[in-house]
Amino acid sequence: MSAPTPYGYGPAYPVQAPPRRPPLTAGQKRGAMIAGGVGYTLMSLGFGTIFAVVVVTLVFGVMGFIGASIARSGGAADDFVQTVADIVQSYWWIALVAAILGVALWLAGYFASVRILKSTGNPRGTAITWAALGIGIVAGWVVGTVLSIPGNMLTVMPGRGEGELPGLLVGGGLLALASLAATVAVGVFAWWWMAHALRPAAPIDATPAAPTA
Repeated sequence: MSAPTPYGYGPAYPVQAPPRRPPLTAGQKRGAMIAGGVGYTLMSLGFGTIFAVVVVTLVFGVMGFIGASIARSGGAADDFVQTVADIVQSYWWIALVAAILGVALWLAGYFASVRILKSTGNPRGTAITWAALGIGIVAGWVVGTVLSIPGNMLTVMPGRGEGELPGLLVGGGLLALASLAATVAVGVFAWWWMAHALRPAAPIDATPAAPTA
């Protein structure tokens, strides 16, 4: 049996411990959603640009290598292959500029996210950004897979007729807008989720209680 509390040292009134992890404030929620919408969208555009540059460079590089090999063997390369080879040799700087732009977009999105989070009261801006980015990549892949279904259908849509925009162009524009909206939505959700999951704990008052009279 424990000894009774000596007279004069007990709490004068019921003490309620502070919550270990208080909920996000309205400003923190708003900041997390803005950081996700802006940061993730810029990072996605930057990564998409870099990925496109890598793919196009590889394709053009292979075709340029084929054209150069045919030329060295004394044969006449196909006009299209030769054109690609000339582009690779003459306009390689376009790929370099596009790659630099992609990196700049990604970095702008990353630093914008961290800055917005910290300025709105989320102290763990870097951790939230990286954690939310991982979730956004997975969610973005799922959403992209779903959106690819109508995208594939657009490739077989006939034109609307002479004098009107072809259905492929209209549908492609709508698909691009839907993809952009989905990217923003994924960023908002992922950043809000991680800001909630990584919110700081409430400070604990470790000062011993003073004896009451």
